[in-house]
Amino acid sequence: MISLAFISPENLGNFVVSILAVLGAAVVGALLGGWGINLSAKLIARRKAPRPIVLTIRALGAVACGLAVWLWLFGSGGAGWGRGGGGVGLGPGGSGADAESNSTAAKPRADNSDAPEVKNGADRTLRIEVLGDPRVESGHFYRPEGDQRLYTITELSQLVKDRRREHSSLNQLEVIIYKDSPAKDHQAVSAVERLAKENDMTVHLTFPTRNAP
Repeated sequence: MISLAFISPENLGNFVVSILAVLGAAVVGALLGGWGINLSAKLIARRKAPRPIVLTIRALGAVACGLAVWLWLFGSGGAGWGRGGGGVGLGPGGSGADAESNSTAAKPRADNSDAPEVKNGADRTLRIEVLGDPRVESGHFYRPEGDQRLYTITELSQLVKDRRREHSSLNQLEVIIYKDSPAKDHQAVSAVERLAKENDMTVHLTFPTRNAP
């Protein structure tokens, strides 16, 4: 038996609808039971079924259908009123809306703490150091950031093309000119500026006040 003490005001409407559904199922069961026994009597005995039998079958049909709907709506057991498991029913506590919200809150959120931090502009800029110290041999003026190898302008051009295939957002070249690098009007610097123009990239010159590391 359901105690009204366990029905919250916001679920009272659902409770009333469920009770009406049980009563409606009972009425349908009674009608179908009476119709079924009369049809059977006509087919078998060629006459109507006796009234006491019709009333008994109707009562059994009403009880069966009403009980079936009752168990479907209220058969989950427990002490709280809510929706769960296929219909309106009794749950282990609280309303169905509360249970659903608690279930949602219990789901772990994706932890992005280990995701790499994307720096603003890091995926759009390739930094090139122009060297002029004794390390430079046969036109190997250029050292891309993070690379210890020295490049010629031809090798640098191929590197830029490869990087742009990998990162389509790459559209800037930052040319780093140290104190001991060639001057900004040197052909080594001009060649990088031409390279940027040929690849529709923007070029920026920066001038650290120290020698190349």
